[in-house]
Amino acid sequence: MNKEESVKATDLGRLRKNLTQYFSDGELRDLAFDLGVDYESLPGQGKADKARELVAHLERRGRLDELREQLQRLRPGMSRNGPRPRRSSTWAVVIIATLAVAAVIVAIVLATRGAGFSYAVHVQDKDTGLDVPNAQITIYLGEGEAPATGTTDTHGYARIAIDTSHEGQPATLVVEAARYKRFTQAVTLGKDDLPLTVPLEPAQ
Repeated sequence: MNKEESVKATDLGRLRKNLTQYFSDGELRDLAFDLGVDYESLPGQGKADKARELVAHLERRGRLDELREQLQRLRPGMSRNGPRPRRSSTWAVVIIATLAVAAVIVAIVLATRGAGFSYAVHVQDKDTGLDVPNAQITIYLGEGEAPATGTTDTHGYARIAIDTSHEGQPATLVVEAARYKRFTQAVTLGKDDLPLTVPLEPAQ
């Protein structure tokens, strides 16, 4: 292994270690979604395997810079060698106090406005299994309620915010895309009740 290959291997190993050590399984799933990668299709079992395969997947496609940008956004205190050490105990106290105030503000906002959950859906061609971009997703919540909407990205994924005031209520999921038949399904609004993948049947 030459010097360039050695440096590259070290960089890949560092990215994998940072993902494994500083991201929970749920955060790793969200990161993969934001990067347009199907987390469930990555080989391996457990967070460590998924982190390794996510890095390898992006490296093969020349997208490691996108991963580094996401890491910097999600973990701004993380350098290429891992989280930066604390400079002083004073700064630690300031940071903790700031986080405590932020937590109180968030709690007040959630109490007054109601929290919600994010519905992630993947739209695919029923016959080929290929991703369907620009599919229009509409969730009709009920009479007099504005529908929740979203549009799939280039990888066929969309994320739609659902207010918890609607959780457990019946709704209608509609997915439409050019050159495909309209998909309609009665659903119950809940994190574990909504379909994760919608297969669209090509129009005749």
